[in-house]
Amino acid sequence: MDHESKQHTILVVDDDPMIRDVLRTLLEQLGHLVVTAGGGREGIERLGIELPELLLLDLHMPDLDGLQTLERIRQRWPTLPVVLVSGTVADQLLQRARQLGIAAILAKPFTREDLVAVVEEALER
Repeated sequence: MDHESKQHTILVVDDDPMIRDVLRTLLEQLGHLVVTAGGGREGIERLGIELPELLLLDLHMPDLDGLQTLERIRQRWPTLPVVLVSGTVADQLLQRARQLGIAAILAKPFTREDLVAVVEEALER
């Protein structure tokens, strides 16, 4: 299953610049176009400018957390595939995220293989 021939635009929303850089580098190596945002509000603004085919969304952010951001995103973009990126996910958060229709969860720390698998699965949906 080689999807490298098709370039997708992916928005990475994470308040940690190191994580954003790692995700950008790995996704660009896979041939994708990557746009980044440093928080939930900025991520929503970016979506209003250019709609990506996939959103990688950090769960823990200071301005709007991942769930608050996801709730707002779902109001305007109900079908956008979203992968939640998190080091820890409590059951209640996970349940709410699933209700909001996340495509997958990428657990930190993740490997390149984890990222590839999750991104391919989410893009195929």
